[in-house]
Amino acid sequence: MGLIFISALFSHGGGSYRSIDKYKEQFALLAESGVQIVLYMDPALKPYAEELEATYKNVRVAEFVSVDRSFLTDPLFLPRNRNEKKDTVEYFCIQLMKLKLLTHAAETLDCSHLAWIDFGIFHVFQDVPRAQELLRRIVQRDWHSGKILSPGCWPKERVCDIWNDISWQFCGGLLIGEKSLFTKAYKRQDCLVRSNMPGLTWEVNYWTLMPEFFTVYNADHDDRILTNLT
Repeated sequence: MGLIFISALFSHGGGSYRSIDKYKEQFALLAESGVQIVLYMDPALKPYAEELEATYKNVRVAEFVSVDRSFLTDPLFLPRNRNEKKDTVEYFCIQLMKLKLLTHAAETLDCSHLAWIDFGIFHVFQDVPRAQELLRRIVQRDWHSGKILSPGCWPKERVCDIWNDISWQFCGGLLIGEKSLFTKAYKRQDCLVRSNMPGLTWEVNYWTLMPEFFTVYNADHDDRILTNLT
């Protein structure tokens, strides 16, 4: 198999910022595209996981996992300019799971390429049928990049204080690459997270410190994530 999409859902990702039911609605649109999706899910969501596997032949739950918090320290400092309702410690930890789960998938799945896609990514797409068609095209393409491909909103020359502001050099919702790339990228991310404690920031901010792993194309948090890729 060529490319498999990887995603995940945890019970308390953003507090009351967006409900689990809303995530479920958005994921249904993703699943209806028909692309192969392997999920990692919170153990508390096992009944929902069973429902997904019964409903969609293209969706499989690989493993029930807990959020990695092993790197957290006390005290812990969060970015000053964040959405306090959304950008909690738990939310940051969940976002940092992306490369970790891709690494696990790379070790266990029989495919050449993997693509991370956010569970609720369809909340940014206006043209749902078009987005579903573009996802099917992604699976059919040959990907021959030596780096992880990611959409980005900012030019690489634009910088910010990554410990207090979010950097949108990476959109965060989609990553594509040869599966062997993700293990090295995750090890680098984990090193950065642990070595910069007690400061904790967004996963996309850590990625700005490891540009050697990524190729970025111009997009934003909208349909361009897919239209500018294909």
